[in-house]
Amino acid sequence: MLVHLSEEQLALLLAGNDATSAADHLGACTECQQKLEIWKTNLRQLRDDISFSSQRSGAYWHIQRNAITSRLEKPALNNFWNFGWTLACYALALSVLVLVFINFHQPGITPPKNEITDEALLSDLEDRMTEDVPEALQPANLLVSEMSDTEDHGTKIIHNEALGKSK
Repeated sequence: MLVHLSEEQLALLLAGNDATSAADHLGACTECQQKLEIWKTNLRQLRDDISFSSQRSGAYWHIQRNAITSRLEKPALNNFWNFGWTLACYALALSVLVLVFINFHQPGITPPKNEITDEALLSDLEDRMTEDVPEALQPANLLVSEMSDTEDHGTKIIHNEALGKSK
């Protein structure tokens, strides 16, 4: 199995420090030759970029320096707005927490615990049906009891008891 050259060995070859084992491997391995060519191409491009940038005039670099300096001074205004938004977010979060705390710790309205049983409701209904009818409604009560020709014996008994109590 063939072991490829490390980045350090490639860097030494580019620097001109020929190690015989690295040079021998480079002669036999096409993959390492391709890596070395890529490195050489990148170094040539870097050298060309540096050469091109060094040929620019001093005015260009003055403009670049001013642009960078102005960008460095602008964040003071942005920091103010960032601080304002941060403060507003904290105030909003605090108000939400206070409202939630108040709502959870208010005593809730509890429904009355007057549970009435069915028997109590029925007895109350019977009491109301058999109670005395006011004097103004006694003729109407008599008329209704005579007109109702019900077959329900229990209802007749209740009506008769009501009539008996009203007399």
